[in-house]
Amino acid sequence: MLILISSPSKIAEEATLINRLFDEGLDLFHIRRPQGSEQESRALIEKIQSNHLPKVSIHQHHHIATDYGMNRLHFSEQTRGTLSQDTLQNMSSRGYKLSTSVHSTEGMELLSNFFSYAFFGPVFDSISKPGYTAQTDSLKRSSQRHVKAVAIGGVTASNIHQLKESFDGAALLGSIWSSTSPIYHFRQIRRIWNTKDQ
Repeated sequence: MLILISSPSKIAEEATLINRLFDEGLDLFHIRRPQGSEQESRALIEKIQSNHLPKVSIHQHHHIATDYGMNRLHFSEQTRGTLSQDTLQNMSSRGYKLSTSVHSTEGMELLSNFFSYAFFGPVFDSISKPGYTAQTDSLKRSSQRHVKAVAIGGVTASNIHQLKESFDGAALLGSIWSSTSPIYHFRQIRRIWNTKDQ
């Protein structure tokens, strides 16, 4: 599973690139704009092809999801702490697919199974956030883990092969948005990720 996270701020031709990446095999796209307005999120969503919207998750302004027939919601580690099991169960029973973020192996193992997957990282030094360095806490597959783990932080074509043993997927951000050829770079990452025994 390969997931692209939006650039923290609006960029030119963003929706065009997102649509092309979906056509190239991108599995999911996350809209994460901590400082962005609801209108900015709506404007981006409205430019994404309707057939791709079921593969789009939003981090903020969750209430707008139903306006576009979207059912994927992401919760930060901090926000997750405010949600009761009843709230999670209610969202799950209403058809929402939930994801979250964690930063430790213990946190991963303690996650509620109402979450489909969780971002875990940073696994490498971040490209988009200088000073956000790799975690020393490594993640291993275990019977304690019932939520899929998606590696995040500094993932590129040159290091993604290192993640296949421990992770169910990888999240991309800086490697795509800072690339002069994002489509080509995504194709490289996807080819390596989909190659067995790497």
